[in-house]
Amino acid sequence: MIEDYSGDTLQDNERDIQKYVENTLQYLDVPEDKTPDFNGVYLWQDFNYESDRLVVLYYPNKNICYFVEDLR
Repeated sequence: MIEDYSGDTLQDNERDIQKYVENTLQYLDVPEDKTPDFNGVYLWQDFNYESDRLVVLYYPNKNICYFVEDLR
């Protein structure tokens, strides 16, 4: 069963989305200008299946969507 959580920048981030995304991206060679800006307004969804995790970030003001996945 897939567990689904969602929220936005106006809610407390109990899922620690920013830390998860930053930790995942630090192992990849992603240029800083291509990474999510956590100072802006964004919506997020967090999907969990067993030990796999997918976080989707959507920035409505920029019309940009990021997908960050950690497969274990």
